[in-house]
Amino acid sequence: MRRRTVLAIVGSGSALTAISGCLGGSKGNVRPEANPDDVPTEFACDDDALERYPTGYESANLRWGDAGSASLRVDALSYEYGDTTEITLTAPVRGNADKWNVEIYTEQGWTEVRAAEEGRPLSNTDEDVEGGHTWHLELTEAGIVEASRHPDRVRVCPDLVSGRYRFVYHGLIDGETGEVRSVSVAFDVEV
Repeated sequence: MRRRTVLAIVGSGSALTAISGCLGGSKGNVRPEANPDDVPTEFACDDDALERYPTGYESANLRWGDAGSASLRVDALSYEYGDTTEITLTAPVRGNADKWNVEIYTEQGWTEVRAAEEGRPLSNTDEDVEGGHTWHLELTEAGIVEASRHPDRVRVCPDLVSGRYRFVYHGLIDGETGEVRSVSVAFDVEV
């Protein structure tokens, strides 16, 4: 559905008309067009008591930017360490706000940056995202941990490095078909 707001200002014999709102497509960015400048060989945690945070999505169901009627956008494509990114989901389907991952692109592929204590279950809340949700994610180890559902059980391991990062939201459930969808955006971080 397209929304248009028209504002007409008439004064001293002249008229000015402004159009704002959604005119098609979502505002924001999906991912950089060029390949990343920095690609680490790997993103390996040296703490044997930790295991990678679960990804929770199937690669075959992952889409860039749009998945069915859902749309995910990031406010910029390049950040400095410590900046805060705004990631916005527009989704007329239901889902859970905690079902997300932050990954770094390495020579081995995409790797989740968070790790959790081995054997400790990680549950999600039932916070609904029907209609949309916005995440404000500080691009630091502490910021990513604090935004997580279980900040007392996860950590970023190893520390963040310069590279291309991806935010994946995997909590979309189509009310009619029951299909689970995942959508992602990417951006570069300079550490």
